[in-house]
Amino acid sequence: MKHAIRLTLPLAAALLLAGCGASPEERLTRAEQAYAAHNYSAARVDLASVIQEAPENARALELLARTYIDLADPVSAGSMLERLGRLGKLPADAGVLQGNVDLMLGHYDQALAAVDGDGSAQAYRVRALAHIGAGDTAKAAQAFAAGEKAPGSKGRLLADYASFQLDSGNEAEARRLAALAALEKPRPLNSYLTSADLLATDNNLDKALTVFEAGLKAYPESRAALLGKIRVLDALGKNEAVRPLVAKALADNPGDLDLAYFDARLDALAGKWRSVRDKLQPRESVLEQQPQANALYAKALLELGQGEQARARLTSQLLREPDNRQVRLLLGQAELALGDASDAVETLEPFAGLTDATNEELASLAKAYKAAGRSDAAV
Repeated sequence: MKHAIRLTLPLAAALLLAGCGASPEERLTRAEQAYAAHNYSAARVDLASVIQEAPENARALELLARTYIDLADPVSAGSMLERLGRLGKLPADAGVLQGNVDLMLGHYDQALAAVDGDGSAQAYRVRALAHIGAGDTAKAAQAFAAGEKAPGSKGRLLADYASFQLDSGNEAEARRLAALAALEKPRPLNSYLTSADLLATDNNLDKALTVFEAGLKAYPESRAALLGKIRVLDALGKNEAVRPLVAKALADNPGDLDLAYFDARLDALAGKWRSVRDKLQPRESVLEQQPQANALYAKALLELGQGEQARARLTSQLLREPDNRQVRLLLGQAELALGDASDAVETLEPFAGLTDATNEELASLAKAYKAAGRSDAAV
């Protein structure tokens, strides 16, 4: 649920700058304008500076709680809601806000409790996502369906419902819901993301790119929209357009594994395997969190003659992701490179039963059969 790119300036320094020259009321107005423009980091700075001077300013506390939710910072958002509760000034939709906090923390039962008795569409969205988090898709479907008929703003619910239907294989229903979600003003972020995903599913990559760009324009701090744009540009082979986007975002967010993957992938496409290894090696301990980056790192190790290290990493990954064909192929190739033909056959043989096996998969399997002396086997 992390959708925001972090602020470049450290918060403490930004707070000092925010307080220079403007009155608390002016800063609060400025924060409201920034929030309306979805510039959440700027809003956070002004709101935090106001609260430093006026700790019981309920207007600032409420908006900061909403801002932290949009910045995917549930702990800070929860703290603001607690302070509002102590002041007796919780907003009317406090249950929905708390439910969103609990969702981000993975506290699904608490999220359901937070919206108990609330019949709004936003409350049904919290219920649906809580049921998804708990693994109960049947109850999630019921909550989504009820939410579509419930009163109140429902753009976010409709967009999430569309994603749910898409994941369930119901593309026609997903399109209907996505079209409805896109009508809400202002258009929710997840509506842009869902519409773009649907277009990408149909291989309408140029249109998907346009929607991701529109989402990024409306929500300039959205990590999800940025990554969506990067992925589509990558799929379109527009590497030179990807490079500056990744470089800028990675400079602001050096710990982001998805960005690190795309940065290294650009070098891989140019055959710069040493650079790929050097960029990913400092992240070895966390690469398992990003399967594509982990596989790319293993590929770089294999290309550089470090087959044993590649095999160890790929073996572990295939155990976690037995259906990952890229990892299976790379592991088989690593085993072949190390002279372990029988292991390579065992790893690659599942490709023989696939009707959509690629030429590379079948060629690697044939090579393994030959190396293992399996002249009786045919691909």
